[in-house]
Amino acid sequence: MSKYEFIKLSSFLVLFLVLLTSFGQYRPKSLAEISRVLDTLEVQKQHLVLLNSWYEDSIETIVLQHPILYDTLYNQKFLRDSLYIPTADDVRKQKEFIQTASQNCYSYALQESYTYHGIDPKDVFNKDVFLTLDGFKQIIDTNFRLENSFKSRPKRNLKFQPKDGSLIVFYDQFNTPSYTFFFHDNVFYSKNGGFAVKQYDSMKDIYRTYYYTQRVHVYSLNLDLKSD
Repeated sequence: MSKYEFIKLSSFLVLFLVLLTSFGQYRPKSLAEISRVLDTLEVQKQHLVLLNSWYEDSIETIVLQHPILYDTLYNQKFLRDSLYIPTADDVRKQKEFIQTASQNCYSYALQESYTYHGIDPKDVFNKDVFLTLDGFKQIIDTNFRLENSFKSRPKRNLKFQPKDGSLIVFYDQFNTPSYTFFFHDNVFYSKNGGFAVKQYDSMKDIYRTYYYTQRVHVYSLNLDLKSD
C-alpha cells in the first residue's frame, strides 16, 4: 500500500468513526480508534514529529524514540571541554531528564483525563509524547465542555473546588492556554516541563509558578467524544 493510499484509508476510517459517534452509536475504548499516525513530518536526533489524525482534522505530536541516546559531542561543545568524558551518573541523569521533559503539561493532563473516564490514551498520549499548543486547543474544542470560567484575581477565586475528573486550564493575557493540569480525589496533578509530576492540595500553589495567569477555565470531558 502506498503512503497516499494509507493516508486516504486512515482518513476514511476516522471519518466513519466520527459519523458513528455523532449519532451516539459508538464510544471508543481507546484513543487509537479515533487517532492514527498519518505522516512523519520531521526526524530529529531523539524525537519524531508526527502528524496524527484527529476526527476530520489533524494534530502534531513530538514523540521520544528509544533507546535514549547520550550525545557526548554535544555535551563537549556545550561545556566547551573537548576532553570531557561523561561518568555513568552523568549519562543516567541526562537520560532521565530527556525522558521527563518529553511529556508536557498538555499531553499529561489529557492522558489523565481520558484514563479517568475509561478511555485508553496510551497510543496517543503517554510519557513519550509532547503535544503542541495548536493540537491542545483543537482537542479542547472537540472533546471538552467548559463548565466554569473565572478570573485569577482576587486570589480567593483560586479556592474554587472543581468537580472530580476536571481538566483545568490557565489562560494568559493573550488568551492562550499556557498551562493545564488534572483534578482527582481532591488533588491537583501537575506536570511542569522538565520536572516530574507533582501533586498539590490547592490551585493557588500551582498559580504561584504561573502568576501571569489571567483566567481559569474548568473543563469536563464530553463522555460521548462528540464535537459540540
